[in-house]
Amino acid sequence: SADEVLAITRDISAGRRSALLAATRLHLLAFAATHSLDELLQETLDRVGELVNSPVGFYHFVEPDQKTLALQAWSTLTLRDFCQAEGKGLHYDIEQAGVWADCVRLRRPVMHNDFAAVPNQRGMPDGHADVVRELVVPIFRQDRVVAILGVGNKPTNYGEEDLELVTYLADVAWEITERKRVEEALHKEQQQIAALADNLPGIAARVDGDLRYQYASRGHVEAYGLQPDAIVGRTMRDVLGAEAFGRVEPYARRALAGEQVSWENPVRPGGDQVGWRWTTFIPDRQAGAAIDGFFILEIDITAQHQAEEDYRTLFQSMLDGFALHEIILDAQGTPVDYRFLAVNPAFERMTGLSAAQVIGKTIREVLPNTEQEWIDRYGQVVLTGEPIEFKSYAQELGRHYEVSAFRPVPGQFVSFFADITDRKHAEAEQVRLQEQLIQAQKMEMVGRLAGGVAHDFNNMLAAILMRAELALMQTDAASPMHRHLTEILKTAERSAALTRQLLGYARKQTIVPKVLNLNTLVNSMSTMLQRLIGEQIELAWRPQADLWPVKMDPSQVDQILVNLVVNARDAIDGAGRIIVEMANLSVDERYHSQWPEMAPGDYVMLAVSDNGRGMDAQTLSHIFEPFYTTKQHGKGTGLGLATVYGIVQQNQGVIHVYSEPQVGTTFKIYLPHSAEVGDDEALPPVDTLPSGEGITVLLAEDEDVVRAMGVEILEGFGYTVLEAGGPAAALEYAGAYAGAIDLLVTDVIMPGLNGRELVERVIALRPEIKVLYISGYPADFISDRAVLEDGVNFLQKPFSLRSLALKVHEALNGNAHAPTAPG
Repeated sequence: SADEVLAITRDISAGRRSALLAATRLHLLAFAATHSLDELLQETLDRVGELVNSPVGFYHFVEPDQKTLALQAWSTLTLRDFCQAEGKGLHYDIEQAGVWADCVRLRRPVMHNDFAAVPNQRGMPDGHADVVRELVVPIFRQDRVVAILGVGNKPTNYGEEDLELVTYLADVAWEITERKRVEEALHKEQQQIAALADNLPGIAARVDGDLRYQYASRGHVEAYGLQPDAIVGRTMRDVLGAEAFGRVEPYARRALAGEQVSWENPVRPGGDQVGWRWTTFIPDRQAGAAIDGFFILEIDITAQHQAEEDYRTLFQSMLDGFALHEIILDAQGTPVDYRFLAVNPAFERMTGLSAAQVIGKTIREVLPNTEQEWIDRYGQVVLTGEPIEFKSYAQELGRHYEVSAFRPVPGQFVSFFADITDRKHAEAEQVRLQEQLIQAQKMEMVGRLAGGVAHDFNNMLAAILMRAELALMQTDAASPMHRHLTEILKTAERSAALTRQLLGYARKQTIVPKVLNLNTLVNSMSTMLQRLIGEQIELAWRPQADLWPVKMDPSQVDQILVNLVVNARDAIDGAGRIIVEMANLSVDERYHSQWPEMAPGDYVMLAVSDNGRGMDAQTLSHIFEPFYTTKQHGKGTGLGLATVYGIVQQNQGVIHVYSEPQVGTTFKIYLPHSAEVGDDEALPPVDTLPSGEGITVLLAEDEDVVRAMGVEILEGFGYTVLEAGGPAAALEYAGAYAGAIDLLVTDVIMPGLNGRELVERVIALRPEIKVLYISGYPADFISDRAVLEDGVNFLQKPFSLRSLALKVHEALNGNAHAPTAPG
């Protein structure tokens, strides 16, 4: 029947079509093996065009974002006869593209047999073929449209058979395209890898599980004299030789076991000369598969190896310390630490840190209290590449270093350093000695000034003081003259004090040291000190129980306290507080290491503190200089603290000052503890002294004014006075005077004979005579002439009526007369 004939015809047509499609698929697969992807896509469009009789054909990829189409190919007929629009690579926004893109938007094929009647058309690009009919199908992979294939302008309408054929071949084309894209990408990657390997500064290769070469780079030509073709396919044993392979094989087995290995590999490429290569075996790990080989990378390090050997020799023999470090940065790129990579023996010797203690550790781990200054400096070297040189003190090591540093490679720095601690100490000692010399020269200058005027000045002051005292004793207190005489006396006393300060600063003041208890002495001064500072300032007194004795002149303690308390008073604006305290202090070796100027031993501390305006560092550096003062003009001489300093030094003591602006100041004076037993017997007041009736005094003084005044005072106390204007007259009295002479009062320095020589001759005539020396010269002038020794009776000019009377009484009632002859 007619229906049966039609069915048979359809079966035959279907069979021919299947065979045709299969043949087309095989053709395209074969074509892909020898042609590029672009050629494959154009061939696909040409074949599809022939099968569905369509002169227009196009192929687009859909971008992963599903929003853009990228034109990949036109068919040959389209390019030749229909379309002059831009070709491959043209991109279309799917939302803006024409109705042909509905296959992507609607996710189904679109067929337009009357294209002109299709609504919502958006036009064609300039030069595009006129479209009469079109059939466009989407290609899906994992529910995503990955590409579209379209044909157009068939002479007759497109039907279901056309749709089936185009859909099938479009899918075949994508399958082959994907494979081709992978192959081309792999081929490109292989070419890139080969180019990279051939241009490496060394050799690259791959061997399989049987240790047979599968690839070898051109680096083998220079390294071993072998072309890559002569290596590939051969085993490592064949290429390297039995001896070299024996060294390499253990590393190869480890690589096949999955371990990446690197080592310095000695080689002999064509001779006995040993070269060195850094060899690395990298296991070839395929995803989900066992290791079936490994890659070989080898770099010639012969030159570096020799340089390292030279470096090691230099490294070990260097006298300067050397260290290699890597810098450690925080998240913001700021240097925060550095790690030790290598150190030499000189480093270990200089720092006391062994290589085992530091290698691999950071400076913060090795020396936790390292100053940030070191890290900052080295960090700048690494960050900028600029080398530096500097000198610095490593607090934690307690050493001074001269350092130079540079950056050998990014992220690292090398430091060379020399221990200059001894040099710094020597420089500091030189500075200290220079300062001492300058200080000594200043003191010598002041001393010469003081010594030059002391004798004459003190003689005149002595006369003024004694005359004023005598006049006061003879003047009624209600008389206006009494007030004038009192002011004269005060002025003379201030002048005498100024001379003593000059001599005290220069340590030329003649002193009579005694064993003292500072508690007793300072307590006796408290009333006077309170009057000095006024009622607005509180004076707190803090004695120490069982205070150790010291040995020094009591007048010097007076000078120290008066100067320090007056300075404290002047530093306090209005009301305030001054504290005077005592304490015993034992200095051990640990304390001595912190305060080297204090030798180990026992000390008595005398401290004066105030809550005044304090001093800054600049002021502190000058306070002991003579004539330096911060007080207003006319308010101070600048000798007060200089005098204190000189007295402390003269008594082998130490003075420390602590001060802070707007907080206050503390002076701490440390005086050596005396093991001698003190004599606490006080001298009696002048008005209680017994009369000098029946006692003869020989007074030898070449200064007429002082001698006349002395005679008048001593006779006023009842003494018989023999007045001698010089050594010759005194000797004449000593030899010719018929009665007893109980006391010789002699000036130390006189024309002809000095006081010492006069005493020796007088004692030869009168062995039992007692002696009292007086002088207006400074101590060093007297000592240089070997006139006085410790323990003699001495009275420094200028002296008052009271001090002369008391000293004469003391000399008459003491045991000693004159010193023994100097040896």
